[in-house]
Amino acid sequence: MHVDSSSSCPTRLYGTRTAPKSNTIEEHQCALQRVMFVPRQLQKKALRQQPKEPAPLVPPEKSTKDDHIDPTLAKEMVMTLEILFSDYGIESGPPEWFSARMRSVEGESDFIHLSALLDCPLLAEMKPKPSQMTFRKALTQYPSDFLQLSKDKYYIRRRHEHLPSPKSPVGHQKGSDDSTIYIEPHVTGITLNPGRVARMLSQSAMPRKYLPVQFVEAGDTAWAFVILSTAVSHEDAGNQELWPRDWIVMTKHEWRRRDEEYQQLRRRRPTLSTRTRLPERHDRASGSSAQQMWPDRPSAPTVPADPASAREDYQRNEAADYEFGLIVYLTNLHPLTTKETITSFITRQADRYNRKKSSSKAKGNLVPKDEDGPPVNINYVDYQKGLTTAYLRLRKVQDSELVVSALKKRKRRMQDGNDKKGKKVTADSGKNDWVQATNVGGNEERIYWEKVLAAKWGGGGKTKRKRPSQPVTLDVRPSGEREQTNGGKPPKKIKFSD
Repeated sequence: MHVDSSSSCPTRLYGTRTAPKSNTIEEHQCALQRVMFVPRQLQKKALRQQPKEPAPLVPPEKSTKDDHIDPTLAKEMVMTLEILFSDYGIESGPPEWFSARMRSVEGESDFIHLSALLDCPLLAEMKPKPSQMTFRKALTQYPSDFLQLSKDKYYIRRRHEHLPSPKSPVGHQKGSDDSTIYIEPHVTGITLNPGRVARMLSQSAMPRKYLPVQFVEAGDTAWAFVILSTAVSHEDAGNQELWPRDWIVMTKHEWRRRDEEYQQLRRRRPTLSTRTRLPERHDRASGSSAQQMWPDRPSAPTVPADPASAREDYQRNEAADYEFGLIVYLTNLHPLTTKETITSFITRQADRYNRKKSSSKAKGNLVPKDEDGPPVNINYVDYQKGLTTAYLRLRKVQDSELVVSALKKRKRRMQDGNDKKGKKVTADSGKNDWVQATNVGGNEERIYWEKVLAAKWGGGGKTKRKRPSQPVTLDVRPSGEREQTNGGKPPKKIKFSD
């Protein structure tokens, strides 16, 4: 190989491990340096890469470094547990529910693990949803005088000094009407969280003798019966300064008196055209907290059942009365959607439609710029999961027309089961898969109301009622007709037997 004399080192031939022949000492030393073996001890140390930890299959819960949580949430959790372990809570449920979960801890009995409480339906409506760690932190941060934690803080029981005496009569909750009040909070949904109701009552100016709250029997999202520790006087119930602000509070006896008076007024005017609401609001507490805790037990009526009572006699003989044009048929829904999602979806489309319509009118100075159209009022969503169709029961005919017009104008498609906004379907896509609505009328409307009435009189729903002995008459009348305005002619009757 020819080597240029101007270079200090010759070029190495790739793939060879031997030094090239050289005529000079410098070239020979340079070649040796290229092929010489460097011991491992003299090599530059590489940075060690730490092995990556495997990702957990279940994402860890959000937790703080300390054992503190929101004080308001802690109070609500503890008060919910106190209601669960109260005399009314224990006697309302089957005894095996508690006995099957009780364990002996460190030689002491009647303890229940915190994780075993998570399957209680009473806690299902709490938001955020409780967990074992949140229960533990809440009981540590906000200790209860009624409940006792074990030494490891994973088991709970009712303190022995608060256990009912063996001499105390069993079933005392049946005579608890004197200590029961009827409430309507200022915000709907509060009654579904017993701990929140108990916390708001404890923070009010009500006399301390009525505390603690024994039980919260929620009828629906707007009202509930609350059982207190002692009998409530009419003077205290009527003093609004003692209760949370903007709450409607009265004793259960006062509520029953007003309810009977209301039913008597309805019986005196049997020909008055009224629209029946399904289900009857205060008919029975089918959605009560007691029924949520123990779904296997039959739900007891709030008012003692009396076959000769005026309400049951009236409901057995009254004619079901519905208006025309209140039913809307929806298509192209997502099969995994829910009633709540459908309600939010329809409400949003109607709201956006009203805003767009108001803004276009405001340009022509027809209406004020900040004035929107009336909101849509949905009474019920008749839907079964897995289907792509549903029926909407609206409050007024204007609501039905608004839903049909809004969906036709906006053309929004549901992308998944939780989609409350929808995606715009363009005209060039060539698809008609947006959620569409049509008014139900004629014979189809009559058949639908017949099915609703059949379910009302003893169907498979929650609000079963006794079937009437006589054929039921469905009074179908035009919308907005409150009284007879057709010259004294009787309204159109459609009879069918059950």
